[in-house]
Amino acid sequence: MSVIILTGASRGIGASIAEIILAQPDTKLVVVARSEQPLNDLITKYGKDRVISVTGDIAAPETSTKAVEVALSCFGKIDSVIANAGVLDPVDPVAKADVAQWRRLFDINFFSIVDLVSKAIPELRKTKGTAIFVSSGASTSGYHGWGAYGASKAAVNSLAKAISVEETDVRAISVAPGVVDTQMQADIREVFGKNMTTEGLKRFTDLKTENKLLSPEVPATIYANLALRGFSGELNGGYFRYNDEKLEAYSKTTPTRLLKSTQSTHFCVLRFHTEPISIWNESQIVTDRKSKFQARCVPLRSCAAIPDLISQLRVSDKTILKASHVAMLAWRTGEEVHTQLASPKKKAKKDRVEKKPVSVTYTNIQQGFDDCGESGSGQRLLQVLESLDLVNVCVIVTRWYGGTHLGSIRFRHITTCALESIIAGKYGKFGDTKSDSRKKGRSKHT
Repeated sequence: MSVIILTGASRGIGASIAEIILAQPDTKLVVVARSEQPLNDLITKYGKDRVISVTGDIAAPETSTKAVEVALSCFGKIDSVIANAGVLDPVDPVAKADVAQWRRLFDINFFSIVDLVSKAIPELRKTKGTAIFVSSGASTSGYHGWGAYGASKAAVNSLAKAISVEETDVRAISVAPGVVDTQMQADIREVFGKNMTTEGLKRFTDLKTENKLLSPEVPATIYANLALRGFSGELNGGYFRYNDEKLEAYSKTTPTRLLKSTQSTHFCVLRFHTEPISIWNESQIVTDRKSKFQARCVPLRSCAAIPDLISQLRVSDKTILKASHVAMLAWRTGEEVHTQLASPKKKAKKDRVEKKPVSVTYTNIQQGFDDCGESGSGQRLLQVLESLDLVNVCVIVTRWYGGTHLGSIRFRHITTCALESIIAGKYGKFGDTKSDSRKKGRSKHT
């Protein structure tokens, strides 16, 4: 279960983030905004057991306090904070700055985030959670009249960096959403444009006229996935634009086909940090009539990590990019339950501490597969994992098509490679196998 606090949730990018998060089963959301009705609509649609609203001015300290308190009282924890609320006004040259208006903008765009995150950090430490900030291209580029807005977003970027340095169990990231078709863009064209240069305003009006504004769902998908999946240390503390290649894995939903749990009616949607894979437990390459197959097997805690695993796979080996089927895969996850068994009564030796045997079982098992264009391959890989009773593991097979159809024998190559990578990783019953006996389990390559 993921518990997320989202500010600016009533419209635009924030409303899209809320819908994307709540479309995933077993997610809980605390939505914060000044407008009450859109928040009530979310509660009506998804239920009070999943959505709690906090209506108020995000710049007021009591609003942040209430958001944290209701998250804990209703859902018991906080996994992520998405700071989306922000304003553009005032738009004026620095020479005409109204300092009171600048302070008000900073109260909303920056100090409200500091207040909320500082109150949430003690809980985020417990969950190894994340803080995700909606930034802007104006944080690194100058726009005439946007001094207040750009400075506040630059401060947000710096805040993410500070958290990454200060906190070992909390990660932070700042992401610019691009030019999005929201009310803010309408205000730029209709209200604030008179205080901008002709060239500066023309850029935004042309984007609207030429239908080049981004849909809110585009950046919203990235923010939602960062919150649900977590992110690696490589992204921690950084500022990125929405279309940065490092965020590509977060721009899409999980590509795997989700199957119902064998012991639960819930689907697998969990958040966590995806660490870089150092050992892929690769099989040998099987070659048959110029087609090549290779499998990799890695530990997995959540199916939400799979897009990131595939991204890591693509950059780990340049030949992967030339594959016809990059990642045919299957996965299984579950929660470990350790049960201490009663041991046979034996006369204990003096000063010897008796070790009781422990039984390990799994509950809430989730599983799924992705054929990656090779119909039937994912299901066969899942059958391999099920037959070996493997849990918390993902097996990935890559194929380079050689130009000749192999028929059904291709499935034998796929499962053979998969088994070899499982043996290489010493998963399940192979974990206690002696090194010389592993050779006996190796498949014969064609």
